[in-house]
Amino acid sequence: MNALEKLNFDDISIQELDVLWKNLDQDGSGDIDYREFVRKLERYGLRNIGKQENIMYQLAKVMKKKDIKLVQFFDMFNRHERGYITREDFKDVFT
Repeated sequence: MNALEKLNFDDISIQELDVLWKNLDQDGSGDIDYREFVRKLERYGLRNIGKQENIMYQLAKVMKKKDIKLVQFFDMFNRHERGYITREDFKDVFT
């Protein structure tokens, strides 16, 4: 309940919490393992993304917020107009 309150779910009833628990505890073991937790949340569009995917997601979010098109974003890295990005070009943009 404390965790749900931190997520602003402070108005959830004990009965609703019970329903949520039973929904997450798919094998009825009385415990929710990581696989059950992730599998159920993925059904509702929440994904467990890795570190690399998270970085790409953050870059895409910034591009959208700043209204930067993909070609403009690529050109930020392709400073020497070679048509490709070297590792050094990539590092220079972030330093």
